[in-house]
Amino acid sequence: MPIRRSTIALTAFTAIAMVASARGDANYEVSAFIVGIDGQGFVGDEATEKGSEWSFNPSGSGSVFHFDVDDAPIDLEDWTNGSLGGASHGRGIFEHQITDTVLRFSANASALAAGVEPGEYAQSYAQVHGEYHLSIDEASTIEYDLCIDNEGDITLGQLHIRKLVNSQFQTVVSHTTPPNQGLECTSDVIEVEAGYYQVYFSAYVNIDNDLQGDDLWVFGQSNAAARLEIDPLPNPADITGDGIVDGADLARVLGAWGTDGPGGDVNGDGIVDGADLALVLASWG
Repeated sequence: MPIRRSTIALTAFTAIAMVASARGDANYEVSAFIVGIDGQGFVGDEATEKGSEWSFNPSGSGSVFHFDVDDAPIDLEDWTNGSLGGASHGRGIFEHQITDTVLRFSANASALAAGVEPGEYAQSYAQVHGEYHLSIDEASTIEYDLCIDNEGDITLGQLHIRKLVNSQFQTVVSHTTPPNQGLECTSDVIEVEAGYYQVYFSAYVNIDNDLQGDDLWVFGQSNAAARLEIDPLPNPADITGDGIVDGADLARVLGAWGTDGPGGDVNGDGIVDGADLALVLASWG
């Protein structure tokens, strides 16, 4: 589902979670977190349009938005009894976890409708949609696992990673599961530059039981889940790989001076010289 710019502003939120990398300095931070839960339905007679409608409406028109990354997991549901009997029900669940290097979240949307009288019509939809904004302060790798599981009638899930370039988000990773596709997962490791990133997700389900007969409950569900592990790229000046640039790395450069290395060729230009020495000294300590 597309991001609704009328209800989700990209820069209006101030909730910040600082995330420290294993080296002790901040590698990424969650600079904004936004999640919305929508749902509505109708139970009654489609021909006469008589019946009951419902929607999630605790704090606005059909949506709930949470901005604080420290919020407890979100779990909302609502339902109504139609004038002819039966019920329509929608549910949205969202959970997340942020650690030093890992961002993990899952979203679940489900809709339920029932008809117990001949001629009754019931429909219901629910959606969990939202986004994280990540500020990554140095070149890093993102190892990600993205999974979407769709069940029932007209279900859809989306997960996207985008980078802000010239005031526009450009897609880095895109994962959309077609309706009723079932389970689909993907994983990869990508290198990203320092910058401002958006992780957008959506779990959507819409069911309609007017063709299902009498006294039958119909259940539809869609899940979206992701794990992103963000780690800084290794410093090429740390030749020994011990996590610090010091005399041991300097010794490698001096020991290979004037050769093609490979151990002391920090910049990878095929020769160990002053340029490599400068990189080691610039990263010292």
